[in-house]
Amino acid sequence: MCRDAIHQGAVLVNHPLSGSIQPHILPYRSLALTIGKSGTHFKSLQYIEAALRVTPAADLMLSFSAEVLTDFQVIDLDLFNAAMMAAY
Repeated sequence: MCRDAIHQGAVLVNHPLSGSIQPHILPYRSLALTIGKSGTHFKSLQYIEAALRVTPAADLMLSFSAEVLTDFQVIDLDLFNAAMMAAY
């Protein structure tokens, strides 16, 4: 969905691979996009395509307990909040 939005003119506000946790381990990755830009922002497109190449399959989440998934959600929220504080 993020990649499609970038093709429609959105720009990534935060990097999809930020944080110290390897992307094949963390099943969540929150992203912020700006809306209403014109044309494709190629740097954002490069970032999201690189992230998609290392993103785990959706079935990865099935291998974790509900408690572990909740912990991953908290980590993702902390990473997202830190990125938003740095961006603004």
